[in-house]
Amino acid sequence: MQCNRLRILFIIVFIVQVSACSESTVILNNSSAHQPIDIKNLEITLAVDDESVISDSVKELAEKFNQNNVYGIKVNTDISTLPAGSNPDCEITTDYNAAYLYKTGQITDLSHFINNQQWGIPDWRKQFCKAVRRQSVYRRFGKHTISVPIALDSQIVIFNKDILKYLGYEKLPKSWFRTNILLFKASRRMKPVLGLQYDVKTLTALVSARGGSILQPAGFNYSMNNPVVTGTERYLRRLENYGILSCNDQKYKNQTDFAFGKLLMVVTSIDGIEPYFKMINLIDNKMEWDVALIPTRKPGDGIFINCNNSAVIYSGDKRNELASWFFIKWLIEEEQQQNIALQSNTLPARLDIIPNLIESSENTCAKQWNTALKLVSGAYIESLNAALYDYENVSSFIDESITNIRNDSCVWLEALKLTRKINKCRRDDKWLK
Repeated sequence: MQCNRLRILFIIVFIVQVSACSESTVILNNSSAHQPIDIKNLEITLAVDDESVISDSVKELAEKFNQNNVYGIKVNTDISTLPAGSNPDCEITTDYNAAYLYKTGQITDLSHFINNQQWGIPDWRKQFCKAVRRQSVYRRFGKHTISVPIALDSQIVIFNKDILKYLGYEKLPKSWFRTNILLFKASRRMKPVLGLQYDVKTLTALVSARGGSILQPAGFNYSMNNPVVTGTERYLRRLENYGILSCNDQKYKNQTDFAFGKLLMVVTSIDGIEPYFKMINLIDNKMEWDVALIPTRKPGDGIFINCNNSAVIYSGDKRNELASWFFIKWLIEEEQQQNIALQSNTLPARLDIIPNLIESSENTCAKQWNTALKLVSGAYIESLNAALYDYENVSSFIDESITNIRNDSCVWLEALKLTRKINKCRRDDKWLK
């Protein structure tokens, strides 16, 4: 009898202990002997670039997470407290930088977090479209999910409706052929007509809308020397030579010219809508303006989606990795996704929440921003912005080629030089051999 009492007492004590620590311990499937990991009251560091459009909203959400999460995890966004030479626990970065970090062994593969039955993301494929998931995967020696998208970007067109009506158009044409006629017709009244930042991101979006890809991998050999890329370069150079295209390197030149009615249309990103909205209101211009998708060459060509804000977890203490995962998973829940999108005017990483986001939108430039969200979510194609660990080198090569082409260098020659430079860059990388 006394033995049974001791057994019952032991079971009660065990249950009390388990219930006391259940909220602060979890079991990692790949941990040795499935030992529970205690993450109660753990402090982790988060690095986010202050120049990122989502920097302020992520830091505010980190404070909210600190107050509400059941584990008592504290997210510290002040990385100046880190010892010299040490990494943060997690970071919001670009997809191409994430590929570099994984290649150099600094961040961990997130697959075992995502696929965990207890606290993973069971509807990972439903929450993120294929184009977004592909940018989170590192395809060297197998598929490794190395990042989780937090916010997206896509290039769109902002246009002056008053000028469009004056030229006899009710809406912006959807095809390049009709848009080309419109640009030349408008150039009789005003020069320049089209404004854009002539850089890698814009060129990539224009090439995608014309049915091609600037860095389409084929066994990870990249070629710029293809008809769509060279054709797009020739087209843009011709527009610039005719005085129709304005390639502004100044930060607010396009916004100012558009606000004063000097440009018919501008190619920009979704998070770039707000600066135009503010500039138009600043000069008190009563002009009518709206947004549209970049014109396409044929049906099926479409929207280029870029994961320019993705979350990664640095390799290290398993407790810190797990705590970082819970914070990242919390960031992609619907409420937080809406918060980030509304504050930063970005495209949410989860396209499935866009209908609810539009319905509850309190954005300052709600009309144009909502239109952009509807257009992009309804017409995107399975695009790929290749996660290049050597993106910085490739980007500088492309910028150099663009400058040479604008200075009347042959497009096919620059494309050939660019292909050779990219191939040499990859041959010099021993990791690919």
